[in-house]
Amino acid sequence: MKLLSEEHYLLDGYGAADIVVKTISDIENSDWKNLELDMLGCSELEHLLEHIIKWNKTTILHEAIYNIIYTGIEWYAGKIEYKEFIKEYADIITRNRIKGGLEIINSDFSEQSLYDNYWETVETISKTLTDAAFIILFGDRDFLYKFQLFLRGIVKKSLQGEFPDLLKKDGVLKRPRTQPPQWLKKAVFHRDKGKCQLCGKDLTGFYAIENINLDHMIPLEDSGNSDPTNFQLTCEHCNKSKGKKLLVKKAVVQRYW
Repeated sequence: MKLLSEEHYLLDGYGAADIVVKTISDIENSDWKNLELDMLGCSELEHLLEHIIKWNKTTILHEAIYNIIYTGIEWYAGKIEYKEFIKEYADIITRNRIKGGLEIINSDFSEQSLYDNYWETVETISKTLTDAAFIILFGDRDFLYKFQLFLRGIVKKSLQGEFPDLLKKDGVLKRPRTQPPQWLKKAVFHRDKGKCQLCGKDLTGFYAIENINLDHMIPLEDSGNSDPTNFQLTCEHCNKSKGKKLLVKKAVVQRYW
């Protein structure tokens, strides 16, 4: 997997996020072409549908980030000398107190320590970068929309006859049985800075966060899903008037100066 260039982009969350964006945006020309379910951490289509029909803090984007990042780091970790890899990733290891990596570093790269802890350290580094990249990418609603369009292409092909417990009809997932949880409402509210993402209305006057409206960027009726990465904050008027239409605007942001 040639995901890592000689510039070693996978050394921080921004580099990891950049590789994920490029992979998702040009999946047809990536190493993941025809392996989309594997990239999403799902062995079968049913597993993907089960994942994105629920409120899940480990989003399907987490899964995609991890598999893209781990594949790249694993390839690189097997390409160069173990000691050189640990030296290059020493900053991540020490800042994040990665136990296996610290044991390698503190033992002055003894052969036994390298043998015992190397691949566990590679995996933990991948998880650490996944968390960092997710924070960056969840804050980029424009990217999330592109990611959801990618997922829609997969959901649209699913058949109710094959997954009657998951689909309302062909290409349309059922709604979750419960209302959006508080942790999701808070996350979307703060990410979208308390503003309706369709009309720009300031919603920060709401004192009860349970009253906010979460909107599916890609509606369920249009092969959307209930993964946390498919939601945006809207006012009550925009939420009701949008209905089943696919209506997403560029993220509402303000210049700092």
